[in-house]
Amino acid sequence: MRSPVAEPLRAEWVAVTGPHALEFGEAEIWSGRPVPRRMLGVADIFLIPFSVLVATATLLLVNAKGSSANPVMVAGFVVCSAYLLIGRFAVKYLMKRATTYELTNRRALVIRHGKVVSEQRVEGMKVQLSESVSQKYATATFNSNPLENVLGMSMIGKEAWLHENTGLDFVRVLTGGTGTVRFFDLSADEAKQLSALAPST
Repeated sequence: MRSPVAEPLRAEWVAVTGPHALEFGEAEIWSGRPVPRRMLGVADIFLIPFSVLVATATLLLVNAKGSSANPVMVAGFVVCSAYLLIGRFAVKYLMKRATTYELTNRRALVIRHGKVVSEQRVEGMKVQLSESVSQKYATATFNSNPLENVLGMSMIGKEAWLHENTGLDFVRVLTGGTGTVRFFDLSADEAKQLSALAPST
């Protein structure tokens, strides 16, 4: 059984990953995409105040030092502040537009710009759906241990995943990621289809 959403994406999946992307005996059961217009997430509860703090510190630094301030340091603070306040949302939007989620009978995959950027074996795992406050969106997490995620922390790997889906995803490359695949910001309809096809907690 395949979700109706998977059909229009199947041709793209084969085109961008090649006909041998799936393992022998592996079959696609669902495909979906994140909703690009969904900009704010749980991590922004922490990131937005932090961004404002960095911007405020930049203004105070420039005001206190004036022309004697180190231009390189000031430029670094300005670029960092601008990225945290505005730039990361633009990056997040563009990344979502280029992202496809794929679920097979063996793996959960995140495909971006035609390449598999994250994957996880899902045999025996359950999918945990976390709905937004408005219940219009949901994020799917594939867990083998129900205690793995607490307040955005991986209790197994001791690594934070709050940087994911924020425009700061490059931190995943630097840290090696959490090892857990998440399908962020699915529409309510796609989340229901996924839940119907995969065991849920």
